[in-house]
Amino acid sequence: MLTFAYARREIVGIAAAGAAATAVVGHLLGWWGLLPAAVAGLLLSFYRHPRRVAPIEPGIILAPADGKVVEILPQAAGPDEERPVVRLTIFLRIYDVHVNRSPCGGRVVRVSYRPGRFLNALRAAASVENECSVITLEPDAPLPGPIQVRQIAGALARRRLHRARRGAAGGG
Repeated sequence: MLTFAYARREIVGIAAAGAAATAVVGHLLGWWGLLPAAVAGLLLSFYRHPRRVAPIEPGIILAPADGKVVEILPQAAGPDEERPVVRLTIFLRIYDVHVNRSPCGGRVVRVSYRPGRFLNALRAAASVENECSVITLEPDAPLPGPIQVRQIAGALARRRLHRARRGAAGGG
């Protein structure tokens, strides 16, 4: 089952504009009216949120997002961290599901936001300069922690939405 609840404003806007463009172009140019309908359908697919069933096993970490894993690196403790972390970078292509999930069970210990630019995500500077939010989890035993999930905005995906709150339980 697909749900689209997290982006109602965008979905209503795309559906309304797509329907209007389809009607106008269809009225004026006949079958060419299918072109705006197809474009609207592709844009709407960006906001899909398929149901996922995670395995229930202690001590596992799941990829928090669809996409291509491009980097796994240890990171020294930053200004907000007491201990080193492992950085797993996943690049979300335009056709990937743009929903991030908790990589493991645990407790949210920090949620931070950094304003920034909206550079193309393919540019190396995007990971440093673009707007982002970071969710830090203290995972359930036996996993070491902390684990961070960082959402970086880009030129196309310009918003990061999350429901994470400090002290809340992260799903596994």
